[in-house]
Amino acid sequence: MGENWRSRVEPVACAIVKLAACAYFALFYTIKHPTFFALSEYAAGRIRLPYQSRALIGWIMHCGARIEVVQAIARHMPGPPDLKNPYELMFLAISFVGILGAVYATQASLTALTSDKRFSRWACLIVLYMATFNLSLSYGLDFTLPYDVPSLFFFCLCACLVLKRKLILYYAVFVLATFNRETSCFIAFFFLICEWFAATNAMPLRRWLKLASHAVLQAMIWIAIKSYLTILFRSNPVEMNTNGVFVFNVAKNLRFLLNPGEWPQLLSIFGFTLPLLVLGFRWIRDRRVQTACLIMIPLWFLSMMIVGVIIEVRIFDELSAILSLALALIIYNWAEDHGLRWQASSEGNV
Repeated sequence: MGENWRSRVEPVACAIVKLAACAYFALFYTIKHPTFFALSEYAAGRIRLPYQSRALIGWIMHCGARIEVVQAIARHMPGPPDLKNPYELMFLAISFVGILGAVYATQASLTALTSDKRFSRWACLIVLYMATFNLSLSYGLDFTLPYDVPSLFFFCLCACLVLKRKLILYYAVFVLATFNRETSCFIAFFFLICEWFAATNAMPLRRWLKLASHAVLQAMIWIAIKSYLTILFRSNPVEMNTNGVFVFNVAKNLRFLLNPGEWPQLLSIFGFTLPLLVLGFRWIRDRRVQTACLIMIPLWFLSMMIVGVIIEVRIFDELSAILSLALALIIYNWAEDHGLRWQASSEGNV
């Protein structure tokens, strides 16, 4: 009786915790720091490049802020005056939906990896923990950008669809992710890694041809979308010292790495969990996730050393979609090895 009662109440309690935690994250994220640019100008397509070329959320804001219901809710919102602006209210709603979607997509991925619904139900909150450090608690960053949380959501959802091998849906989400931000190209590496291991029984030549066809198709989609956005916003002003896409920051980033004052900020990436990922790497055990970590972490770091600002830890946030899975698998498999069971036994013990 007690076990039956717990099996009914626990999912509801967990859902309430997720809703509350994601709402807190969204409120803190959108209210605590100002946005990097005026959201109304972004929604109208008038800000400078490369920011305007990350257009998807701007289009959503443009449509949503003009809805009378949204405007009415904004007028009656309690709290900070910013929330009475329909664009800020849309930013809050998008951040909440984005982080909640990232949590549930991670839960689905963990269920696919472990077949343990109870563990996955709680362990998916790791991605929220990482996002909190990467986006909300970064002392080196005093502004927010409206496409960061949606970018994490798209990565988590793409990872889930790849693990479940729902490839048509993956391509649809990949298109949206590319309209949102150019870093969508990185999720293609996870796709190719998973497809490589999924085709282990195929002949070598066929295996390589299949991977190459997927790689070429996703590259073509990415290039087509970025070219379209470049043409669409070609008359927009361009951020100083950039070509409208990115700026080379290798020298600046090397100075940051050599400055001990920046080390706490860099170590805070993914909520200080990188040492745990290194020490517990053997407990990941899923070859797809292990290979993704070995390839994507250094690739992402080297890419951001070139085109990013390395102390803006938000630039690593999408990688949380993969590293949250890795950390959860470490916890799960370590516990299994030490005789701890996540699923309830017939006597109701865990």
